[in-house]
Amino acid sequence: MEYPRVLLMHMTRVYQYDSANLMLRSLFGDWPKEKLAQVYTNRFTGDGDFCGHYYELGALERRFGRVFYRLKPAGMKAMSGSKIVAGGRSLNRTLTRRLARKVSSLIVESGMWETIFPFRQSGPLAKFILGFKPSIIYSQGHSLGFTNLALEISNSFDLPICYFPLDDWHESLHSKSPVHRKVDRVATAIARRASVRFALGPKMTERLTTRYGVPFDCLYHADDSSRFRITNPERNFGKRPPVFGYMGSLYLGRATSISDLLSACQRLNQDFKIRIYSDRSPANIPDALAKSPHVEFLPLPTHEELPNKLQECDLLFLPESFELKYRKGIELSLSTKCHLYMLSGRPIIVYGPSWSGTVDYARRHGWGLIVDKRNTEDLLRGIKKIMNDSAAVNYISTARDVARNNHNLKALRSHIFESISDISEENKHHGQRGQ
Repeated sequence: MEYPRVLLMHMTRVYQYDSANLMLRSLFGDWPKEKLAQVYTNRFTGDGDFCGHYYELGALERRFGRVFYRLKPAGMKAMSGSKIVAGGRSLNRTLTRRLARKVSSLIVESGMWETIFPFRQSGPLAKFILGFKPSIIYSQGHSLGFTNLALEISNSFDLPICYFPLDDWHESLHSKSPVHRKVDRVATAIARRASVRFALGPKMTERLTTRYGVPFDCLYHADDSSRFRITNPERNFGKRPPVFGYMGSLYLGRATSISDLLSACQRLNQDFKIRIYSDRSPANIPDALAKSPHVEFLPLPTHEELPNKLQECDLLFLPESFELKYRKGIELSLSTKCHLYMLSGRPIIVYGPSWSGTVDYARRHGWGLIVDKRNTEDLLRGIKKIMNDSAAVNYISTARDVARNNHNLKALRSHIFESISDISEENKHHGQRGQ
């Protein structure tokens, strides 16, 4: 097979092994490294090169780049609320410096920094692109400046775009700032400029197709089902304390939803355990959760360890926040854990508002027991129902069928290859006709 040359416009550097970028590694995991190049701006911890070519954006690729990188540390500290220290003395001691800190914070929070210091093409970046000779650009959007840079490169080099937003960044990014008007223009431009468009899950696919007036193709997170051995765990919960498992981030209000699980389980009149696998915990995690003897906080397992850790649990808990302040972030998104939970062969409790993308997906296909009101009584009834042998077996069977149809890694990669190859060939012939 002849693999097209893909230029990944993605902010964080993709490694062969890292704690992020799972979708990118799923999509292009069987691509020859030499056919992948990445333009990025942030480095996170990871091991092994995923791409054969990398270009890290720097001062040359920003307007007023030297000024930006001089101010960036102060701006980040201002956003975090920590003191800015220079020469061993706190800059907060003077009114002028307090004002500067406040201004820096407002510029970062409002997104004005993206208009003052936008990304731009440079000579070295153009040389990198010409040397790689990409067939297509892949973009997930997410950042105003990074998305706009993808559009500029597409126009400059007459390259098609594969656009695959994993969340509704268009609606949520700088939504309370005048900068959002530019976000709206850029997000609309890349959706309509793209030749290949994907969306994560059915709700997002329908919404984006309607919003932009162009068709999006529905995709899902995927994995190799052979990594998950078929087991038949004992369902008689009366013989030992049930273990409830959660794996993933505790941000976006999920910690509060897990606290509801703890409250419901405390009324089961039997012993139980809740295992939380997470890499970081928010500072404001509820005390009841943090101090409960029934709750274990454990590190995220590696990719290889993950199937076994999920299958050591009796029930899996999939929460989304009921708080309206998180709605724009989760309404169209799918949890990255959906397919992993389905493949594990364990019954799933989906706890979240009916408007969230994850709950919508569970309701459409029936792969988990849904509790869509924030109510510990309803959650307790759901727990008792799913602890019944026949109910658990039915949910597990349905989840496996859905995973087989929607979350097959081999099928996902084949679809991506065919979609990108078709557009790359079409663009190549178009270029030849234009010469």
